[in-house]
Amino acid sequence: MIDRLKSKVAESKLAEMFQHKNAPFIGAAALVVLFAVILYSRYPGNFESYQNGPPGDFSVYLQAWNRYRAGESPYVPHEYSAYKYSPGILALIQFLPSSSVDAWFVFSLLCILGFAGALLFGARYRTWKDVGCLVLGLGLSWKGIIESFDYGQIETLILTIAIFSASLFARYTFWAGLLAGILPWLKLPWAFLFLPFVLAASRVSPTGEAKPPARRLKLLVSGYMMSSFIWGAAVPSLAFGPEKALELSQSWMTVLRQQPHSLFFSDINQSIWISSLRLMGEGKWLSYAVPSLFAAVLLGFLIRRRPQTPSTQDSMSWLTPWLVFTQIINPLSWRWGSTYLVGIPFATHRATLDPTSGGLVASNKRLTRISRAALWVCVLALWLLQLNPVVQTLGIHHWTELHSFGIVTLYWIVLLMLTF
Repeated sequence: MIDRLKSKVAESKLAEMFQHKNAPFIGAAALVVLFAVILYSRYPGNFESYQNGPPGDFSVYLQAWNRYRAGESPYVPHEYSAYKYSPGILALIQFLPSSSVDAWFVFSLLCILGFAGALLFGARYRTWKDVGCLVLGLGLSWKGIIESFDYGQIETLILTIAIFSASLFARYTFWAGLLAGILPWLKLPWAFLFLPFVLAASRVSPTGEAKPPARRLKLLVSGYMMSSFIWGAAVPSLAFGPEKALELSQSWMTVLRQQPHSLFFSDINQSIWISSLRLMGEGKWLSYAVPSLFAAVLLGFLIRRRPQTPSTQDSMSWLTPWLVFTQIINPLSWRWGSTYLVGIPFATHRATLDPTSGGLVASNKRLTRISRAALWVCVLALWLLQLNPVVQTLGIHHWTELHSFGIVTLYWIVLLMLTF
């Protein structure tokens, strides 16, 4: 009898814990911490995994700085794995430890911590459905996240900067612009991400607490221009001297213009343009017209998707579709860009629930439940085709053999369509 009473008391306490208004946030925090620990144990904490040196792409960053120190140019045109980040970012590499292994440890640890912070503060965890969105988002993006670390790429860093910028936008618009202004100096095509911030700045706040649109836009542009001056001129000039900074900037632009043709047509490039050229052939006008038209349609739906200024804690919801779209139209869109999918479930959930989201679901032209279910079936199929055990049952040796058919590109596009 006493044991039964104790059991009932324990069950009631457990029920109260799950019903507490902060319980979803606590659950999400626990999940994010667990996720960060898993990444740590797999990468910076797994010293045996890089005894022979850090991942290949990360080594390119270190090699660029070593070339500069040796009096050589860090920008080598036509080199397949050339260093392509701006001189301002190059200047930051000097602050990493001199040992390549230690440098990778510090860099990867910072990326994990920043990414975990973006997951935790970039979404509202008010219900257990929100926690479910986090779980689903991690599942959708897991392949991209681990490949980003496997190759030593910076997708998690870009996502972190973008999400924190969006989180600051409503209250600290200048600082949001200052953060967003860093992205083009990491990867030039990410200058396109300035567009959703401009659109959001010019729209009315649902609460009426934000600054007037004109003032908000002014602060945003001021912060963005200030960031461009800092990373494009001030930091390089301080680090290398004005003349050398100008020379490095010119070399950077030369590298971007003269990238090898084979690099664009690498199977890991899943840009909508390159996928179209692979399927239809080079030199055909349809190879360019079809993706251009499709990208224009997607952009139109994105522009009408959010008529209001985003709230501070809804960054993942409103910005993720733009992150995915930017990745799709990027001429060099590596498959580990699936990292940006982590916020897709939040965007699809908000599009379904929020009548002000501006999406198809909120209008007379909304997607039916059947069509949305069909899209999710497509997502599941495309996700499974990225797993070796699944493709091997189909007689395919490795999942990367499907890249030439634009499998990852289609995966991104279908998920993006679910947010409208």
